[in-house]
Amino acid sequence: EAAIQVVVTGTSPTLTPTSLSFTVTAKTNTPGPSQVISLWNYSTSSYDVMDTRTISSSNITVTVNASGTLSHYVSSTGTVQARIAYPQTGPTLIYQWAASIDLTNWTIQ
Repeated sequence: EAAIQVVVTGTSPTLTPTSLSFTVTAKTNTPGPSQVISLWNYSTSSYDVMDTRTISSSNITVTVNASGTLSHYVSSTGTVQARIAYPQTGPTLIYQWAASIDLTNWTIQ
């Protein structure tokens, strides 16, 4: 399990979106961790991994675009949920490393 996990929720303007994306701008204070962005699938009651990449001390912006049946990512009350996880996948330069998330943004139509 990832050392750092952040869950972000929002409200969709529609229960049947035609497009759904989630953007994250983030960094860590050392090389070694990865960033994993997942969206909660209300149909399967589990997270679907949308993107995995290494991350470093420079901000990176990643936008994930959901595909398939987009309504699976919206609850019956319009809630949407994403998880940003930072597992340590390589050696780090700092024992107690950290992640900084500068921006999260939902774009749903």
